Amino acid sequence: MFFSRLDVRQKHLLAVFLTCLVALAVLARMLVTLGGHDYAYFLPRLLDNHLYYLASGLGVKEYTASFCAGIFEFANPQSLALSLPQLLAGLFGPVAGVQLTFILVSAAAGTGIYGCARFAGLNHMSATVSALLMAFSGFILTRMMIGHLTFFNVGFAPLVAMLMLYGVRAFADGRLAQSVACGGVASLLATSIVYGGAGVMILQIAVMIALLLVVCGGFAVRWHHWLRFFGGVSLAALMMSAPKLEAMLAVTGNLPRDMYPLPGVGLADLPLLFLQAVLWIPDTSLLNNILENTKFMLGWHEWNYSVSPVWLALMAGGLAMGWRAWFKQVKAARAWLVSSPLRTGATVLILLVPLVLNLYTPSWNAVLKAAPVLGDSSNMVRWLLIYPPVLCLLAGWAWRHLERVHLVPLLALAIGLALQQYFIHSDRLAAEISGYDRSLITEPWHSGQIKPIVAVGAPIKRTKDGKERPIVVSNFDHLFVGGSSNALCYEPMFGYRLENLDRRFLRVSTINVPDRNGLLPMKNPSCYVYPQENACRPGAHFTADQFDDLRMLTAYGDLPAKVSTLRGVLNMVAAVTLPLTILAAVVGMMRARRRKTGDDADGVAL
Repeated sequence: MFFSRLDVRQKHLLAVFLTCLVALAVLARMLVTLGGHDYAYFLPRLLDNHLYYLASGLGVKEYTASFCAGIFEFANPQSLALSLPQLLAGLFGPVAGVQLTFILVSAAAGTGIYGCARFAGLNHMSATVSALLMAFSGFILTRMMIGHLTFFNVGFAPLVAMLMLYGVRAFADGRLAQSVACGGVASLLATSIVYGGAGVMILQIAVMIALLLVVCGGFAVRWHHWLRFFGGVSLAALMMSAPKLEAMLAVTGNLPRDMYPLPGVGLADLPLLFLQAVLWIPDTSLLNNILENTKFMLGWHEWNYSVSPVWLALMAGGLAMGWRAWFKQVKAARAWLVSSPLRTGATVLILLVPLVLNLYTPSWNAVLKAAPVLGDSSNMVRWLLIYPPVLCLLAGWAWRHLERVHLVPLLALAIGLALQQYFIHSDRLAAEISGYDRSLITEPWHSGQIKPIVAVGAPIKRTKDGKERPIVVSNFDHLFVGGSSNALCYEPMFGYRLENLDRRFLRVSTINVPDRNGLLPMKNPSCYVYPQENACRPGAHFTADQFDDLRMLTAYGDLPAKVSTLRGVLNMVAAVTLPLTILAAVVGMMRARRRKTGDDADGVAL
């Protein structure tokens, strides 16, 4: 019944969308196998969160006893406790949950770019080309294979931009119900990005959204319209995200990660960096050789921000086949550039940001190292992620001479992109996949057994001379399933080699045995986030008289710790803003639907 009501164009687009989903599902099944080295970090944390929800119900998980002898959870910028992968893993298990996450965020990224392209004036055919490129972007697949789960949030950025574009147009046209619906959903989606573990990428994602708004014409309406609408959406998202942001800033202030140099490349090597990392298949050895002032060599997955090597062929093919319209295309491009000097200037400046941040000179590097937030980074390569969406739009623009939706070429493009990404990634990443044994997590996950933490442990390596020494490796972060918290867990907030972890009183022991100073083996994780409020220093241990509090934490319960006054206020602000935003979005959608169907012809404004 539904299919019969669609016209030919809509049927073709639906066929492309379904083909895209099937191809993404095949890629997920074959490549996203949870064997990448960073799954040794994220899978144990997904399980730990799952056990917490089973034991304590849904809620905000502030701290956990399962890692590093006690650590913060909510304040961790990369926490997945309130994320889409955590939800899907809880419903379908960790393997299916992560694979579904890849499928959904890739489809969301493609849908967002399609909407942005249509708003910018591209026809359905060219917008679909852009969407397919974005859905099969190599950099999203790369991160999901290697285990950088928090990168799923990048896929939602184009969708946020699309909603804001249509929302500001509706606001300027007086369609208030539609603008409230779009703005409400956009702010909720942006909030989910913050809570979903994108703490180390918030600035990049925000710049990506801003770039799409500029390029696609979101500022073409009167200034007071875009200022009010974009300001309102941003304010709502900020108010809902405020508790998470405050906790993140609190813990990063107590545990600064400024111990690493900021690498970069020379001015002459910037074009090579862009060509290799963004437009082609990165050559790891070549890129690492041009990297200056670095302490670590970067793996292939850290360099790959390529949409697809097919991008160059698509651009060339589109321009060549549309040669009759070259004059119109050049004229249209020129009109876009000169019609709004402010928009053109803003676009150029934003596009230069990743290159400027990756430029290395001693004096410029000193400026970056002294800058807040940026100075705590270990590299600036991740800023390259703002390029793929714009490149996808540009490739679609090259095919704007095709007015009709051509089904066979689009299906061929979708399948071709999927095959290309399969062969690239199965070959390039085979050597980087550590072969992490996911059964260490999947088996206890499906057993459903909840064992409280009863001891602090550590993986031990015996040297050739017979001595034993603890080792720092993330492959042992699953020790909590047996009731032991890995004292030397892998946690980037402490540094890649745990440089910021206070080990003075850290020891292997059962949790109820104090040392001669009256300190228990477990650390009080609230001291990492709110040391003043809890009268302790970052890294402090529980004392013997705090054992009852510790026992609650080790049994997957809440720790009765204090938070800052500001955090308490922000909790209340978010608690009020969240339901109001949801209500506004739902009412806006209902009003917009009624008006579209003619039941509310007068368009009653909210």
